[in-house]
Amino acid sequence: MLTKVVGLLAFLMPTQSFACAVMTGMELSDVFLADAVIVGQVVDYEIVDVGRQGPLPNYARFKVRIEKVLTGDVSQNLNVDNTLTFTWDNSTFGEPEEFQRRVSFLFALRNPTSPLPPLRSGSGVILPTLETDSFTVLQAPCAGAFIFDNYSPQSQILQQVLETKRDPNLELEILEEFVFERDAFGSMRREIFMLEHELRRYRSTDNKGQ
Repeated sequence: MLTKVVGLLAFLMPTQSFACAVMTGMELSDVFLADAVIVGQVVDYEIVDVGRQGPLPNYARFKVRIEKVLTGDVSQNLNVDNTLTFTWDNSTFGEPEEFQRRVSFLFALRNPTSPLPPLRSGSGVILPTLETDSFTVLQAPCAGAFIFDNYSPQSQILQQVLETKRDPNLELEILEEFVFERDAFGSMRREIFMLEHELRRYRSTDNKGQ
């Protein structure tokens, strides 16, 4: 069972490259910089090798069947089959060779001409977006990307925040405090929470299959 959990986490978290000398934590409040936030299932995923030199020679391209648009307008970017194509140029990690299908994910996206979230570590590589007519995944340099399993705590927090009629910044602060207990051990508790979440999910899946 633990092997399955570790395997899934390794699948969702790409291999670290040398693009960032110092890693930094994700700020969920960066979601307010997104031009669109969607929930959908990946129907196609590929690595586009553009032959760049260094540790980041390529980027990824997603094709997603949209289930819900939480914020923004993606109607002008839809394909004829009502899917959305967008890119992910992961300046923090190398992109995974494969990506999980038939599972819902939350993606926060930005227009390539929109501002990036700020660099919060000492140094990082910021690469230009090559497909300027497509959305790209929101990601602060040297932090994680806004790609979450739809049933993860982060996705549930972001959906509640984006759908609230109250102050979204205050809502986010309250939910993060409640779920992750932000203190000196906050990041450790967050990782444990995520592992327990995935373990419970796979136990449930195994029980249904028996």
